[in-house]
Amino acid sequence: MCKRLIWLDLTSNNLTGSIPSQLANQAGLVIPGSVSGKQFAFVRNEGGTNCRGAGGLVEFEDIRVERLESFPMVHSCPLTRIYSGYTVYTFTNNGSMIFLDLSYNFLSGTIPENFGAMSYLQVLNLGHNMLNGKIPERFGDLKALGVLDLSHNSLQGFIPGSLQSLSFL
Repeated sequence: MCKRLIWLDLTSNNLTGSIPSQLANQAGLVIPGSVSGKQFAFVRNEGGTNCRGAGGLVEFEDIRVERLESFPMVHSCPLTRIYSGYTVYTFTNNGSMIFLDLSYNFLSGTIPENFGAMSYLQVLNLGHNMLNGKIPERFGDLKALGVLDLSHNSLQGFIPGSLQSLSFL
């Protein structure tokens, strides 16, 4: 019940069990101005299991490519992507979280349907777990989502057509 949670990175921990649906119920009481409207960058090293967990939030303001190039994590894997964006100016309903990474754990079960209600979520990484079932149709409601990684799970079915409406993905 974290009232001001916007960034949760639990990657590479040996977590087991199902994903708590309560993660999507954050109250969204972040005070506008404290982190709202600030620029962030996320360096993602995509070199497979050799580079797992290599990456992360770099900084909140003054993101410049020349500064990012100097960080060792940018060069630690053969394929690196840099994502940047701005946090949303106001948090008025459920979903103040902008980043959720639960990758490289041993999580099982299905992806909670209510994750589609996290209206400010920009990065969602559930890759490299043991999740099953379908990708929730409600993921089409994640209008701010720019990064979605569900790789290396046991998901079944089709990719929901609702994802095609996500212009940042």
